[in-house]
Amino acid sequence: MTAKVLHDTELPVWTGVHTDQLGSQKQFESSRFLWAVDTQPRDALLLRWAAQFSSEQNADLKVVHAVHAAAPISSGHETPALRDFLLETTQERLVQLQAHASTNFKIEMRFGRVGNVVRDAALEHQADLILIGRGVIQGMLGRLRSEAYAIIREAPCPVISI
Repeated sequence: MTAKVLHDTELPVWTGVHTDQLGSQKQFESSRFLWAVDTQPRDALLLRWAAQFSSEQNADLKVVHAVHAAAPISSGHETPALRDFLLETTQERLVQLQAHASTNFKIEMRFGRVGNVVRDAALEHQADLILIGRGVIQGMLGRLRSEAYAIIREAPCPVISI
């Protein structure tokens, strides 16, 4: 049922494996959000939405991006030349993305699988809520959206997918 809702709706959807541990919604207050950003052009609108939403909620927003290569490279095992190339290329895309979104966040870039990177960043930043983009997996829509289910499954807190 959750997969169908995530697939079919264009509205933000609140999901989470651990939401049963939150109690009533009145008890839940979020003050630390984590935005897991991809580098696709569509993400500029999503980044702007995340910035506005976190501002409206008076929440601190941290932004993370999982850097990847065509073949998986575990953290600490990438060559310096490959690491520098991937970081530079990703940084250029993120600068363009933020220019289109009219934002200026410090984006933390980490090597690793998306679900693991997002989970680890959420734990380190003590995030109350994770924000992600999602979409139908067609063509080049971006790796983050194709990893939405893994992010939700691994998340230590609720996830809003947009």
